[in-house]
Amino acid sequence: MGVNMKRSFITIYVVLFVVLLTGCVAKEGSTDMPLFSNVKTVGKAGLTPEDIIDHSEDTGENRDALMPEDEDENVEENVAHAIINPMGEILKERIDVPAGYVRTPEAEGSLGDFLRNYRLLPDGSPVLLYDGRVKTTDSAVCVFDMYLGDKDLQQCADSVIRVYAEYMRATGMEEKIAFHFVSGFLCDWTSYKNGNRIFVNGNDVSWKSGSNVTDSDEVFEKYLETVFNYASTLSVERESEPIDIAEIQI
Repeated sequence: MGVNMKRSFITIYVVLFVVLLTGCVAKEGSTDMPLFSNVKTVGKAGLTPEDIIDHSEDTGENRDALMPEDEDENVEENVAHAIINPMGEILKERIDVPAGYVRTPEAEGSLGDFLRNYRLLPDGSPVLLYDGRVKTTDSAVCVFDMYLGDKDLQQCADSVIRVYAEYMRATGMEEKIAFHFVSGFLCDWTSYKNGNRIFVNGNDVSWKSGSNVTDSDEVFEKYLETVFNYASTLSVERESEPIDIAEIQI
């Protein structure tokens, strides 16, 4: 894949991320169309543009031939500058609405509202791994101020699990925090904070009592570590329900 195509894909990812995560819809009368419509669900394996976008038969050669390299760089730079507010401390302040779009209304206390108000690290902060090392391939528009723990556990589905768990805990819905392991065992936060811990014997998982009853932040992180150890994209997919693309929300 040529350098120009890679840059084009990065620009597409940036705009798609903004539209989905910040909840933007085209203004009435806008001629803007979806960037692409064929997105595949994948597991914990690494992603490449070929994994995500259906290129069909377009190799990009014709498009690249029409756009000189320096003009391509200017377009990407202008797009980034147009939507990024480096002074923003939360998601909705850091990422502006792209031209031709408005933000969808989100109820206070909703997941969309929670995500829009998620705190970010300062603009330009590098993406860090769990042990503090800088990630070698870093194309992030912005970086969440998110705790990762000190173990190599939080991957793709685990990050989704963390966001949901943090959201429900922050909005008084702790009794709804529960995630299935790949085995099918339901690990709920209520049981865990009440002093129960999981006991694994081969493929069998059960609760064992004996720990102190507490809902401290430290114990909450231990609960998430347990879930991260035994849940995956597969288990999250099993407990999710498909929706029509027209119903997609934050």
